[in-house]
Amino acid sequence: MIRSSRADSRSVTSASPPGRNAIAQGTESPRTSVRGRPGATAVAAPSGPGSVPAPESPELPESPESPEPPVALAAGSGGGVLPASPPCPHPATTGRATASSAADSLAIDRAVPAPCLSVITVTSSSTLTRGPSRWFPRLLPVNIWVATQDIADDLSTLPDGLPVPDRKVYDGTGPLPGPPEEVEIWVPPLVPVPGIPGLLGRMGNLRLLQTVTAGVEPYLPHLPPKAVLCNARGVHDAGTAEWAVGAMIAMRRDFPGFVTAQARGEWTYHHTGVLADSTVLIVGYGSIGEALERRLAGFEVEIVRVARTARDNVHGQDELPALLPHADVVVLLVPATTSTAGLVDAEFLARMKDGALLVNAARGSVVDGDALLAELRAGRLRAALDVTPVEPLPSDHPLWTAPGVFITPHVAGSTPASVRRTRELVREQIIRHLTGRPLANMITGHY
Repeated sequence: MIRSSRADSRSVTSASPPGRNAIAQGTESPRTSVRGRPGATAVAAPSGPGSVPAPESPELPESPESPEPPVALAAGSGGGVLPASPPCPHPATTGRATASSAADSLAIDRAVPAPCLSVITVTSSSTLTRGPSRWFPRLLPVNIWVATQDIADDLSTLPDGLPVPDRKVYDGTGPLPGPPEEVEIWVPPLVPVPGIPGLLGRMGNLRLLQTVTAGVEPYLPHLPPKAVLCNARGVHDAGTAEWAVGAMIAMRRDFPGFVTAQARGEWTYHHTGVLADSTVLIVGYGSIGEALERRLAGFEVEIVRVARTARDNVHGQDELPALLPHADVVVLLVPATTSTAGLVDAEFLARMKDGALLVNAARGSVVDGDALLAELRAGRLRAALDVTPVEPLPSDHPLWTAPGVFITPHVAGSTPASVRRTRELVREQIIRHLTGRPLANMITGHY
């Protein structure tokens, strides 16, 4: 069971410094059914990012006998179910609209916010013209770059007749798959591609940048003004939390030392440390911190939670100097930002108790590498690192041979569970973008 550190702690929003922060996804509105009706006459396209804008339009007529404006549907689309429109600040006008193509005739009855939807009428010659303004889902294909072929394959079919995106795979190892100026959605790979500032500078049509990581630091400073940035908060929680528990146990029970002895064929019996009765200080208590706490529930440890500022049962980062001397294990889970760069400096490490373990599952930039090396060589602290000051860590880097350190090559979140959850998130986000529904994990305000 976990013993909470304090019951009188204060309140906070996140473990992040000022900038942008992730906000939760919104709710969905009911779906609207589409039924066939012969003799209808118009077809159209959508509003939302990348669509053709439309001027303000008058209210729609309320009776079937009134003239009927075109509705936003793609030419050639058949009957089925369309996702409902997202909320609009304008008053709704109840109206009846019709649409048809060479192959289909459709009728739609719904309450619509008349000023909010751009409509493009599709004529028999495929010429696009503007129609009355209303709000419907995107039904024309978009240009999207994705990180892997698996993600591209996941988008080969979409629900409710949504258009399949024009998908191109770009992992940063080859030439650009097309003009960046045409990209509306970009899902970059786990390892940042080269030349991100220049690449984003060319993406003037970008509307959604969906990362596959919780961190967004390579993209945030260079985000085009019309683009929305969303992270992958939650998809790596299980893997990262599991790695942190494993690293704690391995180091407290001296597993690396026993592995070395095994390679030499030596039986090196000795008492080791133990996780039970330890105080574990989590620095950066967000979704991964919560996942870590759940996994530590059976280890009979005391959990001390620290975030950027305080909230109930969570200490503020300004309290670290008083908390560090009492922690047996310090776990770093903060994002890489200007305010967390070098957070773990010589003063921070000096406040840790003798024999304490530093576990870094955050970013290498959070820790002063030289200060950590000094403590390791002195034998006063131990460390488990999934991230390092330079990645890949050069073979001649002194961290490899420092005593009391366990290093893995940034693999904490690299698990099948993370891959599955990433693919599910990306697919859902793109569907939300196409249908105008609220996105998950939007980075706004501060990060």
